[in-house]
Amino acid sequence: MIIGTITLITLLFFGSFQDTFLIPGLEKSIKEYVLNDERKSDILAELKMAEKEIDQFQKIAKKDMRSLQEYNLGQDAILEQFQAFYKKRSAARQNITTLAIERRLRIQDLITDDEWAPILLNGEEQVKELNEKHLKKEAKGNADDVMENIRITIGDVVENTVNRDEAMSAFEEFRTVYQEMDRTIKEQRSMRSDIIRNRTSSKDEFQTIAHEQIELRKRAYDELVKFHFKMLQVLNENEWLPVMKSFNRILG
Repeated sequence: MIIGTITLITLLFFGSFQDTFLIPGLEKSIKEYVLNDERKSDILAELKMAEKEIDQFQKIAKKDMRSLQEYNLGQDAILEQFQAFYKKRSAARQNITTLAIERRLRIQDLITDDEWAPILLNGEEQVKELNEKHLKKEAKGNADDVMENIRITIGDVVENTVNRDEAMSAFEEFRTVYQEMDRTIKEQRSMRSDIIRNRTSSKDEFQTIAHEQIELRKRAYDELVKFHFKMLQVLNENEWLPVMKSFNRILG
C-alpha cells in the first residue's frame, strides 16, 4: 500500500486520475528506457499535455472548494446546494479521468514489451521509496490526526449525552467510508493491480477502476453531507462552530 492517509479533499476532488493510470516515475523511465527517439518524443508530449490538463483542473477545483467549505460551515445551506456542487465537480472529474485513460492507452501502445519491463520495475521502486518515506513520517506522529481531532472535539464540546452519541455515530459512519476509499485508491496506486501493470490492458478494464473510484467518492461525499445535516439536528449554537471548523480542516 502506498503512502499513508490521503487527505479527504484530494480523495474527493483532486488526484488519482493520472496517478492511478500512469506508472510512477514514468517521465524519467521514458527518457531512460524508450530507445526510439520518435516514440520517446511522442510519449513525453502526451505527458506534458497531461500535466497541463491536471494543472487547469486543480486550479478550478481549488476555487470551487471555497464554496463547499462555506456550505459546510454555514447553518443555512440547503441540500440542493451540496448536490449541485457535487454534480459540477463530478462532471469535471469524469472528463479528466477519460482523458487520463485515453493517454494511458496511447502511451502503452508506444512502448515495447522489452521497454515496459524496466519501466514497471522502476515504478515499483518509486512506490517502495514513497512507502519508506511515509513510514518515517508516520513514526513521528499520527497520520490520521485531523480525523481524530474531530472525534475529540465532539467529545469535548457536545454537552448533551444523547446528542454527543448521535454526533459520534454520524462521524464514525463517515470515517468508515472515508477509510475504505483511502485504502482502495492507495491499493490502486500501489501497482498491485494487474490492470495497471499490464501493457495491453483495455479501455474497459481501466474504466472498471474509474467506476470503482466514482462509487467510493459518491459514498464519501454523501456521508459528508449526511454528517453536516445531522450536526444541524444535534448541535446547539455554541457547539456548531468548533465541531464544523474541526471537520472543515479535512476539506483543506
